[in-house]
Amino acid sequence: MKKRAITLIAVVTLIFVFCSLIPASAFSRGGMIAYSRLTSGYWQIWIMEPERGSNTQLTHTPIDKRSPTWSDDGKRLAYRTNNGEIWVIDREGGQEYQILKRFGNITDPALSPDGEGIAFVRFRPDLVDETDIWTIDLNGENPRRLTNDQGLQYNPAWSPKGKRMAFVSEKGSESHEIWVMDREGGNQVQLTRNEAYDIRPAWSPSGRKIAFASNRTGNYDIWVMKAKGKRPRRLTGYEGLDTSPAWSPDGRRIALVSNRGGDLQIWVMEADGSHPGQLTDGEGESLDPAWIGQR
Repeated sequence: MKKRAITLIAVVTLIFVFCSLIPASAFSRGGMIAYSRLTSGYWQIWIMEPERGSNTQLTHTPIDKRSPTWSDDGKRLAYRTNNGEIWVIDREGGQEYQILKRFGNITDPALSPDGEGIAFVRFRPDLVDETDIWTIDLNGENPRRLTNDQGLQYNPAWSPKGKRMAFVSEKGSESHEIWVMDREGGNQVQLTRNEAYDIRPAWSPSGRKIAFASNRTGNYDIWVMKAKGKRPRRLTGYEGLDTSPAWSPDGRRIALVSNRGGDLQIWVMEADGSHPGQLTDGEGESLDPAWIGQR
């Protein structure tokens, strides 16, 4: 009896140690995906829970809303409108309010993982078709321009710990490449180099990989590479459009936008590109997936 009790204690201890090594996001029961859906003539923000199969419309006002991004606690979402404004909405109460009014025409919001700031893209008021990436604290203080290069700089994506940021830059060239920099804008390093459009970077939850969309082989496909730009690998090979990757909280799956079913909808696949399946359907296309663990 004593020997059995010791064995049981050992098993429980091993289970506890094993579970402590698994990130909390692995227990997220699939988490939640925010996305943009064409609804009654306007793009609106919706939320789905993939494992429950539920879909909830979050915004309703008659104006286009795109590019949702989660707060660190999952209680709020920021999004952009078609007239260059950034708004925040409370997930439970539905209260909406505009932020960053003084920056004029802005887009591509990305709330920081630590919950203290937001990155965004600002169109330069003095130049045509040129943008920079900025960050600012959520209290409206400490605005910083992180890029100051010719051409378009866009698609900011925070690393999981918020210390670095991936982004897309043309820097005056005809190709759009993925770069990375620290959160203050320093140490900018180019990760991709080809005469194509490499866009929509998304860090894996571990921070070791970056998924992105690229048309380097003709059509837009989902690719993945090491966080330092090495070993790029194509995950999809569909002849149509695959874009906008978003990692699941446990890093085992990737959501994406694809028209392989006819119109643009949210799909999901394993992180190696296998077993693709469609998540959204019905009237109205769906874009811009943003995945977070259940809170």
